[in-house]
Amino acid sequence: MTSPLLDLFYQLRDEEGFLLSIEQYYRVENYLIQKLANDSDIAIQENPNLENPKIKLLCQALWVKSPKEKEKFDQAWTEMLQLQPEINTEIAKKTPIRHPEESISKIINPMDDRESPSLEITPSGDTQIAPETSFPQIATAIEKRKKITSLDNPDYYPIGIAKLQESWQQLRPLPLESPRQTWDLKATVMATAKRGFFDQIIYQKKQLYRREIIIFIDCSDSMIPFAGFGRIMKQTWANVPHFYFDNLIRDEVLQQENGWESQSLTKVLSNYSPEVTSCLILSDAGAARKRYVEERLSATETLIRRFSRRFSRVAWLNPLPYHRWYGTTAWDIADLAEDIPNFSMFELTTEDWENLITWLKEEAIPPRHLFNPNQFHQGDNWDEDEDFFSAKSRLRLFEEENELNTRELAKRAAFPLSLSPNLLYYLRQHQDKNNQAPWYAIADILLSSLVRKIDRELYEMSPDVRKLLLEKLTPEELKSLAYQLQTYIQEQIGDYCSKSVYWQNQQWLALAYLKPSQAVNEIKQVLAEAIKNNNRVRLVRLTALLENLSAALADYEPLLLLNEPIAAYSRGDLNHVGNVLQLSPEDEGTLQKRLIDKVAAIVPYDENLFLFTAETVLVNKTGQVIKRKPVKAYFYDENLPEVGNRKESQNYIRMMYIPQGEFWMGTEDEEIERLVKKFGSSLLGMVR
Repeated sequence: MTSPLLDLFYQLRDEEGFLLSIEQYYRVENYLIQKLANDSDIAIQENPNLENPKIKLLCQALWVKSPKEKEKFDQAWTEMLQLQPEINTEIAKKTPIRHPEESISKIINPMDDRESPSLEITPSGDTQIAPETSFPQIATAIEKRKKITSLDNPDYYPIGIAKLQESWQQLRPLPLESPRQTWDLKATVMATAKRGFFDQIIYQKKQLYRREIIIFIDCSDSMIPFAGFGRIMKQTWANVPHFYFDNLIRDEVLQQENGWESQSLTKVLSNYSPEVTSCLILSDAGAARKRYVEERLSATETLIRRFSRRFSRVAWLNPLPYHRWYGTTAWDIADLAEDIPNFSMFELTTEDWENLITWLKEEAIPPRHLFNPNQFHQGDNWDEDEDFFSAKSRLRLFEEENELNTRELAKRAAFPLSLSPNLLYYLRQHQDKNNQAPWYAIADILLSSLVRKIDRELYEMSPDVRKLLLEKLTPEELKSLAYQLQTYIQEQIGDYCSKSVYWQNQQWLALAYLKPSQAVNEIKQVLAEAIKNNNRVRLVRLTALLENLSAALADYEPLLLLNEPIAAYSRGDLNHVGNVLQLSPEDEGTLQKRLIDKVAAIVPYDENLFLFTAETVLVNKTGQVIKRKPVKAYFYDENLPEVGNRKESQNYIRMMYIPQGEFWMGTEDEEIERLVKKFGSSLLGMVR
């Protein structure tokens, strides 16, 4: 009776077009035998219940590589269960596959030096013996995902954890030689010398050796947008030695991405055998910044030639696509493959990743398609009279050099107060899938003239450029971005937000568009505390924040007007503060108290109020309008109870919101005296 699991495998491969090899079926089969046989819930050897979700998840993890394939897999799995109500026990009856060395040790007695024809082990042509290292497991993938920091989301990159694990199994576990008996010449000679005559050949197990890989990762500024992928690869391929360098691999290589401990490159290379060791280099080779540096090419060529003598294969993984290499140092570095047969450069795409793994396995790869540089536009049109440093010029140049979807992502990138590569990846992921920027657009934005680096993996868009881009966003888009930013903080940052000034400011930015009253309340408390404690550094940051939030908090004019004297107070300009508050600048304590009172007097409006805009006019003595001024006010409608049987068409009264403060209301005394003279003293009480 045929195994239903094998029937499913052939259906997916032959009918549904899944790219599967028979080894991938054996991986599932061996796993069920070796790993799940002792599981009382599954009891594979007695009843391999394929309705168990663990088995389905295992097959899905190893055979499915896309959402479309997952749909086909789920449908085929359901049909299999319907057609096979009683699951065949054929899988459980198969002999478990042991590790090669274990199998040999059970056949060959190490104490028996005699040769026996029955001991000869000759593997069949295509038969592969299962390795000791297990293939990718669901539990392993989950464990790896937990170890990787939440800020390094594998979904942001073309190659995820599952693909990395699958590739690792292709590279690492298979020995380069099949296990078989070999003649132990030394032991045979010594035994012959002891006996004084030759009577037998002494055999020994042939030493197995496995393919080794060493990885060098570029940690320069141009590679910061791709640093997350490097960390994911390091943690997924945990047993692979990783070293770091800055632009060029020199005599010393770093042992940590952000560390200072280094190790001699010569010493590193001496630890690995050239015959069985391959090298992988992760670097943009100048393509990220679109630069060509002759010195870098010369030094890199010397290094690649050195590596080609020390490693069986040298693979260079470039995060940028193939067409972006043209005109940069990366293009000429990739051309070194014509003179160095065991060197090749690959782009970070799903298709070329397969070629890279094939290359490291020392197998042939298909030739690369010819590149037509005229196919891609190079935005280098520049007006000699144009100011290169102006915001409009930098923005225009960026828009000429990048495609529409990347320009749209740059508009979204202008919303946060500052940027990290991970935050920008998050914003890209929430673009319309049909108009999504390429994943490497994060580097195009962060390394452009629109943005400046302020720390490791932290960037800030120029204020003038940010203003121009924000003007292109609609109110609906601004609110949508505020919601995305708030969700990002809640999901990825969590409780750390309250401890970090950086993330707290981002949270206030989102609240300013979503819940302005809450944002104002929180900022008020922090402002009052900073003034009270005379924390001027904190005040400088808060006033800068309020300036950035001025558009979102335009309805809170008293708070924005108070921002100027608070900024002057943070600078120590007490004269300006005194002039604004109409107090003596000599008494700092009084100025401080008045600022605190002013901050406390700002009352956020109820978000259930409605806003309307009206126009006020100023007239001269003749009644002619000399000035017009738009004003904003808030109101709500208070429903009135019905009186008797009378029903009013307008059964409510409109209540206007009056901000807290001091103001004059009523009639001046001179006007009252004039009215009394004209209409009599009976009006005196009414007027007052």
